[in-house]
Amino acid sequence: MFKIFINDALILQYSADKVLDNSKRVDMDVHIIIQGLEVEEHIMWTTCQMLSSVNLHWLQELTITQSRSVDQ
Repeated sequence: MFKIFINDALILQYSADKVLDNSKRVDMDVHIIIQGLEVEEHIMWTTCQMLSSVNLHWLQELTITQSRSVDQ
């Protein structure tokens, strides 16, 4: 019985991850929903707003000094 429950949970998580992979807009925390925890909508809203402002086409090279400080 326990083995079936784990298998069902893994299938549900895989399905949710697949939906998110195919979606361009994420507005919910699927892992929280699967675990049965309370969804913190304000945190998800803020996160989505921050992610929408990320511009992947604007790349910046690190200077040598910055690179060394990261490597330490």
